[in-house]
Amino acid sequence: MIPDDLKPVFDQLLVMTEKELKQKYKRTVLGFFWSFLMPLAQTVVFFIVFSMIMRFDMKNYVLYLLSGMFLWQSFSNMAVQGAFCFLGNASLIKKTSCRRYTLGGAVVLAELVHLLCVVPLLVGVMVFYHVYPGWNLLLTPFLLALLGLYGTGIVLVNGTLNLFFRDLERILVILLQLWFFLTPVFYPPSAVPGNMEFLLKWNPFYWLLHAWRGVFYEPEAVWESMGMALVWGCVFLGAGMAVYRMGYKKFAEEI
Repeated sequence: MIPDDLKPVFDQLLVMTEKELKQKYKRTVLGFFWSFLMPLAQTVVFFIVFSMIMRFDMKNYVLYLLSGMFLWQSFSNMAVQGAFCFLGNASLIKKTSCRRYTLGGAVVLAELVHLLCVVPLLVGVMVFYHVYPGWNLLLTPFLLALLGLYGTGIVLVNGTLNLFFRDLERILVILLQLWFFLTPVFYPPSAVPGNMEFLLKWNPFYWLLHAWRGVFYEPEAVWESMGMALVWGCVFLGAGMAVYRMGYKKFAEEI
C-alpha cells in the first residue's frame, strides 16, 4: 500500500513515465526495438574490431560486450535525456504545480523499463554460450535499483545545470565518451596497466558494471562491487538532490 501523502507523487511519476516512453519513440517505425538495436549494433562493431582485428582473446566475448553495452546504454541515455527533463517540459513547469523532480524520475524509470526488458535476451545469450544463470539472477532488481540511484543523481544534476548553463549538453557528450573509454565495457579490466588501475577503483560505473556482469556474464555474487556501487549510488543521489534543491525555485525564470 502507498501512503496517502505519497500517492499523488507516485501517480504523477507513472503518468510522466508513460509520457516519456511514448515521446521517445514517437514517429519511429521500429519504436521500442531501438532499445535493442543500438547496443546490438555497437556490439557488432566492437566485436569485429577487438575480437577479429585487435584481438581481445576473451571467453564468450559477445556476451561480455552485450552485458556491458546494454547497461552503459541505459546509463548514458539517462545522462543525456536527463539534461532536457526540465528544459523540455517548460509548459508543465510554468503552467502547472507538478512536482518537478518527477520529470527527472520519469526519465530514469523509462530507461529501467527498457533494461528490464533486455534481461530475457541476456539470459538467452548466456544459455547459448552454456553459461547458466545462478541464484544471483535474483539480484537483478537490486542492481536495477542501484542503476536507478546513479541515474536519478545524474539526471537531477544535468537537468538542473542545463537550465543555467546551456553549454552543458555539448560538454556532456564529450565527458560521456571519455567515461565510456575509461570503463571496461568492451575491454577486460586486466587490459588496464597496473599503474593505471586507480582509474578503475575511482570509476563509479566500474563497480556497478562489475556487479552486473557477476549476474549476466560469469555468475557469481560480487558483494564488494555491489557494496561499492551502493556507496557511489548514494553519492550520486545526494549530489543530485543538493544541486536540484539549489536551483529548482528558479526553474520557471530560466526556462
